[in-house]
Amino acid sequence: PFHSKTLASYPIVFISKNNPPSYFSRTCRVVTPHTEMTFLAVEYLIQKGHKSIGLLASEPLNTNDSSLVGYQDAMAEYGLECDPEWSLHELDSFAGDTVDKLVTFFRRNQSLTAVYVTDDFLCPRVIDAIQMSGKSIPDDISLISFTNKGNDYCEYQKLTRMEVDQYEVGRRAAETLLKLIKG
Repeated sequence: PFHSKTLASYPIVFISKNNPPSYFSRTCRVVTPHTEMTFLAVEYLIQKGHKSIGLLASEPLNTNDSSLVGYQDAMAEYGLECDPEWSLHELDSFAGDTVDKLVTFFRRNQSLTAVYVTDDFLCPRVIDAIQMSGKSIPDDISLISFTNKGNDYCEYQKLTRMEVDQYEVGRRAAETLLKLIKG
């Protein structure tokens, strides 16, 4: 049978913000600039007049998470409060209770005027929750989404989105792989 440890000696390039497993000896990774993109998204919202901005993520957020760092850095640079209650993470885009969690989040955080969503798969749930909370986009709350899943997924095309140049990521990954192969 084929095992991932069999690949340990092969050159591999991971496209991710996560570190590759430690048993891979010849690896590199190409990452998207999540910290910078989050900073720019939050800064854009601030420049539009928002002061109470939430952060919604499908992944766990820890103190070193690039999305959290970008969010906190932008808020701090503009002297704005970064209330821990304004972030919600580990949201499963496809779980049945996600909308309920988000409705509770928006009802508990009535002062939010904008949110940054780290995953475009989560956007439809966020939009549903905002509407179920009695608010509308963009009149009551603004929304920006990070997307790297391709342009066809999100049916809500009128949202502001931070997009990754997939071609450039692929080019950098191929270039990195060739360097690994050449040694």
